[in-house]
Amino acid sequence: MARFDPESYSRYRIHYPSTVFEGLRSWVGSMGRLDGICAVDLGAGTGFSASSLTRALPVSTLVLIEPDASMLGEAKRTLQGVEARVEFRVGSAERVRGVSDVDLVLAASSWHWMDPGPTIESIHGMLRPGGVFFVLEYQFPKLESVPAVNEWVRREFNLKWRTEEQRPRGSLRELTEPVRMAESFSQRGALRVEHAQAFTLEDFVGVIRSQSRYLAHEARLSDSERMEERVRMVDQLRQIWGNSEAISGSYSLEGYWFAKRWG
Repeated sequence: MARFDPESYSRYRIHYPSTVFEGLRSWVGSMGRLDGICAVDLGAGTGFSASSLTRALPVSTLVLIEPDASMLGEAKRTLQGVEARVEFRVGSAERVRGVSDVDLVLAASSWHWMDPGPTIESIHGMLRPGGVFFVLEYQFPKLESVPAVNEWVRREFNLKWRTEEQRPRGSLRELTEPVRMAESFSQRGALRVEHAQAFTLEDFVGVIRSQSRYLAHEARLSDSERMEERVRMVDQLRQIWGNSEAISGSYSLEGYWFAKRWG
């Protein structure tokens, strides 16, 4: 079962640089929406992706759809002051009703939670012809100068925190194959962006604790075991981290966009 922590998301979760949306600017111009586009963010979380989107593209109407009400509550705070008209909906991507004539549907690090078949139908129903579905994921940050940290993370994520029923979810290209094969959509673009960022030990631990896989692991523990696990994590990483206050790292973002066919 998916678990999320709005507080950890808000404080530590990896953000989406506005550069990942810049490739869509020429498409926005070709749509002729001089007064701004209508966009839907599926699995909107705490609103980070929607906030970045509004900084990069002219968005006049924004609908956030998120199944976790507590995450959506945090999104309302994230998007305070945004000029677009914003609507917040608690719901699933597979069953969106009453939303149409949309220019852009976004799924940022959420597509892997969705059932492709009904979600594709839902997206198709929302988009106007020529409208775009943009799916985006990021890879967990890596610290180039301290490879032992990367190895520790890989080991914990794959061996300690993964439950028996979890399976490798595949690459984003593999996950989006149902969209690519759908007769009603055509792939129009792809991107891969490397984003540099310096991490303190607190930041890095926070990113880990914002991950659904780690939160699912914690949920299996008692309160005392949970505190012990957090102390263990910090102690082990501190030994590898050394005396550095911040360590430079990077994370990659991969995305594909698909246009709804005319006719």
